[in-house]
Amino acid sequence: MDRGAREVWEVRNEPASMPHPMHLHGSAFRVLSRTGSPDQVARLALDDHGRTAGDLGRKDTVLVWPGETVRLAADFSHPFDDDQRYLFHCHILEHEDNGMMIGVRVRPRSDRLS
Repeated sequence: MDRGAREVWEVRNEPASMPHPMHLHGSAFRVLSRTGSPDQVARLALDDHGRTAGDLGRKDTVLVWPGETVRLAADFSHPFDDDQRYLFHCHILEHEDNGMMIGVRVRPRSDRLS
């Protein structure tokens, strides 16, 4: 993606799973919504988007419960001229080691012809 990109990611957890603390290195995001939350999370919602008090403000980690989808808004603006790499992964070490991790490359904007 190009530097300055603003993206919305949907992070889904399988219903027959466990909670996954998903972490983004080097950047922050905002939690836009939670859907499919288990009762113990849904009853803590502060707004119509299912967000809890812990979801407010800028985050680098979000806990995604079984059966839940969390929408995140990530802003990849940075002042660097070169490529930047970010890592998004589950904070449970065994999960990260077994592939629950992705690298995100942000490159300088290229001049494009219209």
